[in-house]
Amino acid sequence: MFDIVRKLLSVREMEFESAKINLLKQPVVMMPLETYMGLQKKFEAEGRTIDIYRAAWDTGYKWFHEMKTNYGMDTIKSMLKWGSSILSLAGWGNLSTRTFDVDRKLVHYDFGNSRLCELYGPQKQPVCHLIRGYLAGGSAYMLGDKEIEAVETKCMSLGDPKCEFVCKPGKEFDLPDSFFKKTRD
Repeated sequence: MFDIVRKLLSVREMEFESAKINLLKQPVVMMPLETYMGLQKKFEAEGRTIDIYRAAWDTGYKWFHEMKTNYGMDTIKSMLKWGSSILSLAGWGNLSTRTFDVDRKLVHYDFGNSRLCELYGPQKQPVCHLIRGYLAGGSAYMLGDKEIEAVETKCMSLGDPKCEFVCKPGKEFDLPDSFFKKTRD
């Protein structure tokens, strides 16, 4: 993890100023994970986890667009490497890509050491709405298809050893139409 920090600092893509942190020209903040978890639990109680997913989808798409546009990351392999490194650096967990099939527009991700799942503890439903959104948006950008969505098929909060995500066009999931709604503007 320190290698990526060194690389980012050496090319001035991780900057610390008075009350500001920028990572790859994007403003970021550090906050206790419990703060995020509290917000997510409030959204869950209101039936609004789709809002977390949609916001993260938009951010994931934008970040991958920025990586390609501003940093010349013109291969999926380089974008996947940097994307997983940034999630790890931010303390969310360890992401690996099991399948990336451009022709079938299908991606399988494994996500281990999820700090959110550790903090949440045992649950009855998957809890990784933010990560799911980031992965869907980033995959949509790399696959060139804004209809890409993600489903968390395994979750550490359900007792699984790791979280697993499938990304593909939303209409290909056997789910009710409302699952991915609140539509993007």
